[in-house]
Parts: sequence; C-alpha cells; structure tokens
Amino acid sequence: MNIITLTTDFGTKNYWLSAIKTKIIQAVPHVSIIDISHDISPYNYLECAYVLKSCIPLHKPNTVHIIGFEASPKPDIPILIVQLHKQFFVVADNGLMGLITQKKEIEQIISVSKQMINQTPFITLDTLTEIGIELVKGKSPTSLGTIVNQIDLLTPDQPIIDPLQSKIKGSIIYIDRYGNLVTNITQSIFRSVLNNQSFRIHARSFVIDKIFHSYSECATKYNSTRSPLGSKFAIFNSNKLLEIGVYKGDPNTVGSASSLYGLNYRDPITIEFFNSN
Repeated sequence: MNIITLTTDFGTKNYWLSAIKTKIIQAVPHVSIIDISHDISPYNYLECAYVLKSCIPLHKPNTVHIIGFEASPKPDIPILIVQLHKQFFVVADNGLMGLITQKKEIEQIISVSKQMINQTPFITLDTLTEIGIELVKGKSPTSLGTIVNQIDLLTPDQPIIDPLQSKIKGSIIYIDRYGNLVTNITQSIFRSVLNNQSFRIHARSFVIDKIFHSYSECATKYNSTRSPLGSKFAIFNSNKLLEIGVYKGDPNTVGSASSLYGLNYRDPITIEFFNSN
C-alpha cells in the first residue's frame, strides 16, 4: 500500500488541503492519504516536531511524509528529502528535523534539484506535493536531487539534572486540545533520579506530588463524595514524557492546566526530590 501523510499548519478554513489531495489522487489514484495534523500552531516548531515524532513509529517503510510547515519559497532555503527509519520526509531545510531526530539517525539526505522547485506562493502544492508524488510512484530519491551531508538542524532543549541529583528542570514542549501540558522530561530521566525518594512537581502555581498511571486512574482515586473533575494530574504519556493537566479540562469552557495556571510553551517545570523521613 502506498501512503502519503500530510502535516501542515494550514488549518481547514482554506482550500489548500483539498487542492493538495486532489493533485495527489489525480496522479496516484490508489494512494492512501493520512492527515497527521493540520492544526499545528503557526510557526510553532516544537509542536510540529512533537506531533510528527509521535507518529513516526506507527508508519511502515516507504511512507512519504509531506510537511507543509515553514516551507516559504526562498531561493536560499533548499527543499529536502530526508530518509529516517526507511521513511521519506519532504521538508524545507528549516531546522525542523533536528527537533525530530538526531543527525546520526538520519539515513540519507537529498537536496532536491532546483529544476524541481517551483518558486510559487503555494510551494507545498507546487513543489513538496510533486516530490511526494514522484517518491510514492517509486522514483529513487537520488534521481530527484543530490546527496548532502549537512542541513540545518535545530537543537531541542534537554532537561537538566542539578549536581546534587535533587532537581530536574525541564520545559513545556506541547499543549494538546484539552490544555494538558507535555514536557521534555522523560520517564527514564525521572527514574534515574528518583531512587525511592519523595518528589514534588512545580510549574508556576501548579504543584503535585503524585504521578498516575493513566488518565482514568485520576478519577478512580477519589471517593464518591468528591468529583475528580478539575483535579490536577501528572502521568508519563504514551511517548514516555511527563504530562501534567487538569482532569477533563477544556480551555474553552471550564478551563485547563494551560489556561488556569497561565502555562505556555517553553515555560519551566521542576521536579524536586527529597527524603520524607
């Protein structure tokens, strides 16, 4: 099965997505098109990287990913085909791939030939989609450009463990539609410092000293005299990253961890470890 995925910050108000999909289907009628997300916040590299990185393990080899994010037509910014985990990412050389993976994990990088790049206002349709179509038809990436070794790679912020092993300092890298906050603190880093100590998680005025195993566990820990709605929680999510939130929060109605506690992208989060005896 031939698969093309689409990831953009276009939203759904404009005609852009229908134009891209129509072009793909006309060229490759039997292709499967998967929308990863079109609700990436405009120009939010952290958000785009988190969403893409979360999906990569779910896709099979030879999947073609068209990334319509920060792909403005500029002669000095190449268009790339990046091979990672035997999948192909059609993306502008804007640094995004550095937030998704490490350079050593990239299998091949192709700088697309200038003859294939249409410097139009809609470069995702007129260039990235064309490249994706050629790849899904079976064309070799090397026939579409030149192998290169260096590309622009942004470097993600890493959690910091203090010298006394008493604190982990991280930051918020993603906010989901429920207003829950994903951080860059991994479960493995947390466990490496825990060592049977007590801990307390701080993010502004958001404070919690327990990590649940699931969202539903937050509800079952309260007896019938108290509703879990609005209760704070912390979990390690399916990506093994620390996530904090408010149970059944909604930033548009009752509020969420983001809106109620004034938390946003890149805001700091700290885990303090201590002996409770």
